[in-house]
Amino acid sequence: RPFPGARRRRFARARRAGAARRADPAGLSPPLSTVEETPSFAPPHGVSRPRPDETAPAPAMPPITAQQVKELRDLTGAGFADCKKALADAEGDRDAAVRLLREKGAAAAEGRAGRATGEGIVHAYIHHGRIGVMVELACETDFVARNEKFHELANDIAIHIASNFPAPARWVSRSEVPEAVVADETALIRAQLAKDPKNAKKPEAILDRIVNGKLERFLAERVLLEQQYALDDSKKMTVADRVTEAATAIKENLRVVRFVRFERGEAAG
Repeated sequence: RPFPGARRRRFARARRAGAARRADPAGLSPPLSTVEETPSFAPPHGVSRPRPDETAPAPAMPPITAQQVKELRDLTGAGFADCKKALADAEGDRDAAVRLLREKGAAAAEGRAGRATGEGIVHAYIHHGRIGVMVELACETDFVARNEKFHELANDIAIHIASNFPAPARWVSRSEVPEAVVADETALIRAQLAKDPKNAKKPEAILDRIVNGKLERFLAERVLLEQQYALDDSKKMTVADRVTEAATAIKENLRVVRFVRFERGEAAG
């Protein structure tokens, strides 16, 4: 006579088999004992399952080297800490770091623009006895007026003026350009456009844009601070950028007051 426990287990198997036959009278399903359980891929206890949207971390940026900082300092004259931070923000891209430093310097220079510039120097540059330039460069203190970087800036601006690049400079800033000069140049540009038969059928709005573009180019070539800086190999810096760069390094308001250029044999006036 079987044990009670064995009898209960036998009856339970019989009930399960009967239920399976009723649910699948055709006998298409495999026996219960042959049904494979879905394997469990649950991670071990305490280990979280990675999410599908998680990505591998980006590779770390190479460290900024002292040589990179030195090269940037030589280019911009900015401090060591400022150069290192700019390189880090630009992810090691030197050109981008230069732009960041110039933007920062322009903002700082704008904040100093209202300060009085009662000190400064008049610097003279003679090029092979043929061309002479005098530049008045102003600063805030007599201490900066004796600064080597300040004198270097004055000399660089004088060399730029001597080069007549991209054209002879006539005014320091646009605010000095007489209204009569602007009116005369505008009339000259319109007269030139009127002579070209290709412009006969162009709308007036298009012609106005052409005139404004040519006038802007004329001023950018004749106003000293807006001229492309002759000593910049990258061709991206203006004279104003060079002044801002020096002002950032010196940490004072610097201003080109006036200049004059002489060339041997040219008529006075």
